[in-house]
Amino acid sequence: MQIPIRSLMDMSMVSAKPNRYYVYEHIRPDTGKVFYVGKGCGNRAFSPHGRNPHHANIVAKLIRVGLKLEIRFVMRDMYEEDAFILERIRIDHHRHMDTELTNLTDGGEGASGYEYSSEQREAMSLKRKGKRKSKEHIEKVAEWHRGKKKSKSTCEKISEKAKGRTPDPSAAEKRWASIRENGKGEKIARVLLENSRKASKGVICINNQKIYQSLSEAARETGRPASNIRCVCEGTRRHTGGLVFNYWNES
Repeated sequence: MQIPIRSLMDMSMVSAKPNRYYVYEHIRPDTGKVFYVGKGCGNRAFSPHGRNPHHANIVAKLIRVGLKLEIRFVMRDMYEEDAFILERIRIDHHRHMDTELTNLTDGGEGASGYEYSSEQREAMSLKRKGKRKSKEHIEKVAEWHRGKKKSKSTCEKISEKAKGRTPDPSAAEKRWASIRENGKGEKIARVLLENSRKASKGVICINNQKIYQSLSEAARETGRPASNIRCVCEGTRRHTGGLVFNYWNES
């Protein structure tokens, strides 16, 4: 059954019940023509991710000439079912007007709330492996995470996942090769050597006057992180868990 063509003046025929979905159109600023019709919620209309290759090619061309795609919202505050209907109507309308759309389907479908199976997740993971992220992408991710503290549950998940993991010697060698190429090898080696010397120093707990042979031994017996004990010994922390430490020199 073919969907009837409706102009923007006829959009009142589609129920616009208060909700979070909307229908939008992407427009080329160089031609003023619509090249994509979509349905979404949140920031979907502004996101470049998850677009088909045809859409991505047009956006890339616009960027190369210093232009940005324009976004027009056809209707907001819709239930998802209504948004699907309106998306199909707009796609059908533009195709009858001989507009070249990058939409691969007639619309009306989507993956809202869809959960991938373990096999699908594994396949997507394998597809992403080996792909190097750009320097700009890495900087943006780092900036987004900067200053944010991980929740206790997140830390517990990371710790649980790391248990029993065997380090890959080849991966470590690759990291060191990269460090050496960037001329940072000597500086890092000096820092590691200094940390190693500090870790092998004796430590005394001022609270109970107990002497430990190393930072790791003090951490193991007191249950306090070795890094915190080192900071207390160096004067950058006043205490760790109420305990005060200092380096111990037998001579």
